[in-house]
Amino acid sequence: MRWLVRGVGGLLLLVLIAVSVVYVLSNLVINRRYAFTPYPVAVPSDSASLAQGDRLARMRCFGCHGDSLQGRADFFDEPMIARIAAPNVPRRLAQVSDAEFAGFLRSGIRRDGTSPFVMPPPGFYHMSDAELGALIAYLRTVPVRGPETPPNSYRLLGRLGVALGQFKPSVALIDTTQERVGQDPAWATTRRGEYLARVICTECHGVRLTGDPNAAGGASPTPSLAGALGYSLEEFTVLMRTGKPREPGKELGMMASAARGSLTYLTNEEIAAIHAYLSGLPAGGVK
Repeated sequence: MRWLVRGVGGLLLLVLIAVSVVYVLSNLVINRRYAFTPYPVAVPSDSASLAQGDRLARMRCFGCHGDSLQGRADFFDEPMIARIAAPNVPRRLAQVSDAEFAGFLRSGIRRDGTSPFVMPPPGFYHMSDAELGALIAYLRTVPVRGPETPPNSYRLLGRLGVALGQFKPSVALIDTTQERVGQDPAWATTRRGEYLARVICTECHGVRLTGDPNAAGGASPTPSLAGALGYSLEEFTVLMRTGKPREPGKELGMMASAARGSLTYLTNEEIAAIHAYLSGLPAGGVK
């Protein structure tokens, strides 16, 4: 009996040490400080720019932060993984300058040097200065309402994933050394499909558009978009408008939600441009 008690005690001690190591290693990632650089951007005030900013916010912000942009405390909440809140955008925006907010969206680094998980999606890096300025201009018009969302809570399995590099902060997902599509004047013309795909689709399908096994915490891994999934333009348009794949009776929960939300603001011409770009995307994805 004495040896049994010692054995159980030793096992419990090892478990305690392992858990402590996970917490220490995950805290090093969660609390790491990076060099932050503001990004000066012209913020317009004309009605056309504000209208475009409104459309961009509905495509890029409302889905996570709510229709009033007051945030969601339970944006992601899994008992053993984490509770990640989508912050109150107007309240957060009131605390920073335009350049600081733009710098955060471009790099995934907050003004204090920390980098959150999930937000901002890597597509914001590729957004053009004109559209980024229009987005900020619109967000500045949204009144500050409601309280700040609670701080994020990282639980054991989530911390283990962070420690092992399975869950990465936004700064690790944004490669600021690569060409930014929105910096090329052709983003609005000949590179329109690539621009839209890199800004919008990378959020769920990964920075290379080859799928993300950890989308929605790994519950709903997303497929590669190379070759536009073999869809014709007509089939692809139905998918983007309804979330319904060409296979009868098959349901795509995440895609259906996106189709009803952010993707509904895409024009038919924009959907066709995305399809044309993805049709030529090789199996290896974005280079």
